[in-house]
Amino acid sequence: MNISRLSKILHQISNSGEKILTSEQNLFKNKNRWIGILAKISEDNENLEIKRNKIIDKFPLVWLRDNCTCENCFHKSSQSRIINWKEFDVDVKVRSIEAIDENNIVINWNDDHKSVYPLNWLESRSFSKVHQEKFLNGVCTPAKHLWSKNEFLDILKDYE
Repeated sequence: MNISRLSKILHQISNSGEKILTSEQNLFKNKNRWIGILAKISEDNENLEIKRNKIIDKFPLVWLRDNCTCENCFHKSSQSRIINWKEFDVDVKVRSIEAIDENNIVINWNDDHKSVYPLNWLESRSFSKVHQEKFLNGVCTPAKHLWSKNEFLDILKDYE
């Protein structure tokens, strides 16, 4: 992508109110494709919206703050959250968002907390209908197996 075309795209985006997040040192690393992250906070200040490949994923801000995986919020060895619910602010607001590279978004919260979210982590937790169905069918639902009368009789236990 040449610089004048990129400049035109950036101008269109800035006029639309969206915010391009990029790592300056990586902006032109690959001249043949745009590697920036297109992201913004929704107009109602409730969601982070990330546009990738013409698809917009929305992530509720309170969910993002609750699912922060930094060492202060998440216990890695037990794979569990350590947030104190009595002190958790469900009305948390974003102070700023930025990209530290082409694969990670950083959110600075109004409670002086900083969260880093890898794009692949966010994508695997997408709230889109397609991702939800894929997750539910692949992880939560065992494969369907129809039983015949004979198979049922084979597994039937007789208790006397």
